[in-house]
Amino acid sequence: MQKILHPHAKNEPNEYRGGQKSCQDLPIKSNSKRIEYIDALRGFTIILVIYAHVYYVWRNSPIGNSSFDFNHIFVSFRMPLFFFISGFVLFKENIFRTKQSISSFLTKKAKVQILPTLFFLVIYMYIFQKGTMEIIGSPFKGGYWFTLILFAYFCMYSIGDYLLSVLRFNTKQRLMVLFATSLIIYVLCTNPVLIGGRMAHILSLSQFRYFCFFVFGTIVKFQYDKVKDLFKNNYVSTSIVLGFLISTLIAETVRINSEWVMQTLKFIQSYCGVLLVFMFFEKNQNWCSKDTKIGNWLQYVGKRTLDIYLIHYFFLPSHWSFIDGNPTLNFFICLFMAILVLIMSIVTSNLLRCSDFLTEWLFGRKKKSTA
Repeated sequence: MQKILHPHAKNEPNEYRGGQKSCQDLPIKSNSKRIEYIDALRGFTIILVIYAHVYYVWRNSPIGNSSFDFNHIFVSFRMPLFFFISGFVLFKENIFRTKQSISSFLTKKAKVQILPTLFFLVIYMYIFQKGTMEIIGSPFKGGYWFTLILFAYFCMYSIGDYLLSVLRFNTKQRLMVLFATSLIIYVLCTNPVLIGGRMAHILSLSQFRYFCFFVFGTIVKFQYDKVKDLFKNNYVSTSIVLGFLISTLIAETVRINSEWVMQTLKFIQSYCGVLLVFMFFEKNQNWCSKDTKIGNWLQYVGKRTLDIYLIHYFFLPSHWSFIDGNPTLNFFICLFMAILVLIMSIVTSNLLRCSDFLTEWLFGRKKKSTA
């Protein structure tokens, strides 16, 4: 961890990079250029999210229960990866140095994260006849918990970063404190006693366990060059691959009675999974660039993740099932259904985006001026 957190002096030219001019805390201007594979990575992750939701509908059917499925593996890193990307994209040095900067940031995020979520959630509740208390009392909020929790993470991170900067902590020290705090939150929010009550469900406390992956994303961005160098190291890359494979094998085949041991194993599996997928996309940037069909498609999907996330719940199949017992067959059928849901979500998004007003208020995007 010390190696990753050690500051470097080289400026990064991309929007998603977090370089610094010197070891001092000086404001840094961001560029508009994007790292293409980050958008492709977002696209890949939202597909896994839809796949999981299709899978859960099938699993609840009479014959949709198998002892093993690929979703058991995907779930270990899917949501951690989404929050990791969010932290990676957010990080820029010293952007929360004043109360005004925090207020402006959170106001903007509330417009993008909260208002659209509430709008689609109300429609979802009306169409599918979900009760208000049923939604409020669930930690998943009808499926719309992600954007709400992400906004909470934005609040926690920006305010924490500001308070630490007031105490004269430099960037490295602030990230260390925030990450240590996030690990404490992880331990608390994976404790069944603390997250099992009604109030815990209303506050979605169990979902705050992902904050450590969000902060980890900011750390990786802060030391992006050093992380890339680590990925080139054969021992590091091999350790990440083996760490994920071994932890997954143990989790799927060994019965563990100790809750603490199981949570530790899941923690290792999640972090290795996040690093493995991130490393794969970083090492295969040519494959997921706009110059390739699949890269161009993944990037397009990645730039519409908010739209897709908010809309796809309306197109999930209900009460469907198929022949169980073959994990590979199950995987491809669920993936095929997920792609259909994805296409329907994108089509609906494009229809709604025909209105500049809806584009701004439902998806937080203003139409670019052509003047």
